[in-house]
Amino acid sequence: MPPKKRIPSNLHVNHRSRMWERFKQTGAVGFTDHQLLEMLLFFSIPRRDTNPLAHMLLYRFGKLSEVLHAQSENLQEVQGVGASTANLIALLPALEQYYWQAPQRAQIQLRSHKQALAYLSQLMEMASSNECYLVLLDARYCVERYLLLSNAGFTWDDSFFPNIVNAIQRGKTTYAILAGYHADGSAVPNLDDQMSMKRIIRLLSAMDIRLLDYVGFNKTQHFSMRRAGML
Repeated sequence: MPPKKRIPSNLHVNHRSRMWERFKQTGAVGFTDHQLLEMLLFFSIPRRDTNPLAHMLLYRFGKLSEVLHAQSENLQEVQGVGASTANLIALLPALEQYYWQAPQRAQIQLRSHKQALAYLSQLMEMASSNECYLVLLDARYCVERYLLLSNAGFTWDDSFFPNIVNAIQRGKTTYAILAGYHADGSAVPNLDDQMSMKRIIRLLSAMDIRLLDYVGFNKTQHFSMRRAGML
């Protein structure tokens, strides 16, 4: 008799790992509503297939945005949704609102190169790889928000487009600053970086937004394209 195969403690661990790996590579681009909701439910339901529950929630409320803004008591009317899951779902729109509004409350103003450099230097303290950020400013040069465009270098990815457009449409953006962190390279953007930057500049220009600067960082230095006469 052949030996019995050992059943893993979590039958869905490989599925979850694959989904997270895909998310790390592409962000939310290419995921369906039920896949994103399924991944959110991983956090409150650690050892059960969350795909059926994601479908049930979407069937009940219609689409992902409606699930996220549903009342806790209505969420718990769906079989399989307990208080912890309902609280997790309710937390997301609250966090989103806080995230978008926090810079306005702080009124961080970047009128000078010195102010921008101080702000970006603090932002880069969080960077641990080749990351690219876009900082959006209003007409008074106050920070609206910043976006992490990529944590895999500054090579252009079409997923930048919807993320940038969506963020701009949420505010009153007039200016923008790009910043890049190069963990093991030069702070000066290479030719590929500059090609990616041109595509972003074209997108911003089409939305009447002026790019003020690109500031590159590495572990020891920074480089401003505006100061170098490259913008």
